[in-house]
Amino acid sequence: MTNHNKGKIYIVGAGPGDVNYLTVRGQQLLTQAEVLVYDALVDSLLLQLVPCDCQLFDVGKRGGRPSTPQATINQLLVDQCRQGKQVVRLKSGDPFIFGRSSSEIQALIAAECQFEVIPGISSALAAPLLAGIPLTDSVLSKCFAVVTAHQPEQLDWEALARIDTLAILMGGRHLAAIVQQLQRYGRSHQTPIALIRNGGRPQQQVWLGTLSTIVNQTLGISLSPVVIVVGEVVGLRASMGLSDQDQSKSEGCQPLKVGQLNVESSQDQLQPTLQERQRRTTPTNQPFSNTKGEQPSTPTNLGQKATLREQPSTKTNLGQKATLREQPSTPTNLGQKATLREQPSTETTEALTGKTVLVTRSASQSQKFNQLLEQEGANIIEMPTLVITPPSSWAGLDYAIANLANFDWLILTSSNGVDYFFKRLLDNGKDARALVGIKIAVVGKKTAGSMKQHNLQPDFIPPNFVADSLVEHFPESLTNKQVLFPRVETGGREVLVKELTEKGAQVVEVAAYESGCPDYMAPAILDAWQQRAIDIVSFASSKTVKNFYKLLKQAFNSSTDTNQPYSNADGEQSAPSKTLHYLLENVCIASIGPQTSESCRQLLGRVDVEAVEYTLEGLTEAIVAWEIGRGGNK
Repeated sequence: MTNHNKGKIYIVGAGPGDVNYLTVRGQQLLTQAEVLVYDALVDSLLLQLVPCDCQLFDVGKRGGRPSTPQATINQLLVDQCRQGKQVVRLKSGDPFIFGRSSSEIQALIAAECQFEVIPGISSALAAPLLAGIPLTDSVLSKCFAVVTAHQPEQLDWEALARIDTLAILMGGRHLAAIVQQLQRYGRSHQTPIALIRNGGRPQQQVWLGTLSTIVNQTLGISLSPVVIVVGEVVGLRASMGLSDQDQSKSEGCQPLKVGQLNVESSQDQLQPTLQERQRRTTPTNQPFSNTKGEQPSTPTNLGQKATLREQPSTKTNLGQKATLREQPSTPTNLGQKATLREQPSTETTEALTGKTVLVTRSASQSQKFNQLLEQEGANIIEMPTLVITPPSSWAGLDYAIANLANFDWLILTSSNGVDYFFKRLLDNGKDARALVGIKIAVVGKKTAGSMKQHNLQPDFIPPNFVADSLVEHFPESLTNKQVLFPRVETGGREVLVKELTEKGAQVVEVAAYESGCPDYMAPAILDAWQQRAIDIVSFASSKTVKNFYKLLKQAFNSSTDTNQPYSNADGEQSAPSKTLHYLLENVCIASIGPQTSESCRQLLGRVDVEAVEYTLEGLTEAIVAWEIGRGGNK
């Protein structure tokens, strides 16, 4: 019997975007995956659920961009299964709704590979719900159809125009053709329509209009990924408990943004829909009332804003006014804000409410930082700038593990170093008992916390939580001490090694892991930058700054601005791009410590916030203090 009989492919629906909408079964499988093959629209937070040694394959298809051929994906799944791997094939939405799953399943069957399909919540259903739009209604919509407009010329528009409600996927680039075809086959130009971009994600945005107005409303705006809802039910959004909130603060600005349900609409466009529904369901001499006997008010503007995800604290003021940046290309009539789930209270106390923080840590390590920021009311966008992988060779570390008895000290400066060192220790048939007689020094609380997971307490933690202070405060003489230093393969702490050596230590450096830069910036992150939707960008290491700079310049193919020279890491003058200046304008740059701050100054031109305590908690506190200091959310 061959090894591939032990392998299995799990085709898992990731849901509409937010990690909170993943099924329990899907979460269980991700935590056990040996290989993850995932699509472009999969939330990066889901990547945190897989084990640290899980092999990742990004095979997402991106409209208009190079993508992995389906045949290549099929073969990848077969090959991994034949190697005996437990593989999760993670697809956005539901695998059987425009997910191309049939091709993959046929390939698995032909190769006699075991597989299982786990359903997910389709964006076709979730996005309208999260926008407050029911797809069915006892009066206005007896049925609905879900279609893909990837190739609109192949659709039977005459038949589709007769269906009460349409949920159209992959139609952002074909909006004008969709509107034209529906009106051509009899749909009224006053038919309500909603465009829901990034449905189910913190940066969800909604445009409301009619077939006659929606194209002009969204001219010049990149809509993908978008769910288009056509039908009278769009007008019911106002009856879902959404109330008007001071529209004047949102007029003329960009859509109310990340973490909220953001809406743009023309005023009063959809008002007749609600009035028509009341006329058709209620006698004219009897007041229309809700289940409590109260008469609901009909809002004068249906462009509203609703919180999609509850913040950890309940002290949320849903009438809080957001401060928005001006953007010339944005439609002038924006929406208002309400809530779909939370009950309003008297005042907000979270300093970062309404602020969007870009987190640049690796996808597998950002969860704790995200939670700290969310507790302060922030909305999170993840832009992983580090990809943590095994080293190119285990030879050095394996040799060191085989000769642990020769060392006096083991120095670990990161959680990655801890995780990979102890994993390799186990792979070599050893455990923590092999460290008897060896003292352990770590840098930072987080690294010390990782040690506790292995039931070990460090012998020494420098007081300042930075590697430079380790030598300065070392508890004993380093003369002739044998020091084992498992570290990142490239771009590690050369200064630390030099200082240890100068103090007389015999340092053995071995590669325990590699930290690389992603190949490209995810489309959703690119879109967030283009929409100026980011308020704060945070950095927890110099390497995240360098990779962020590389990815941003690569994504925007920027030209240089010789009038604003900055020093690069070698002390030479570099020329940051005009595009980079524009993107970071009015964006707070937050750093975890002095070395990271220096990288920010060299590559980004400035740093606005530096943590006093060089920890994630300290960085969070510094960001909060900065926001309070500038008068945020008072």
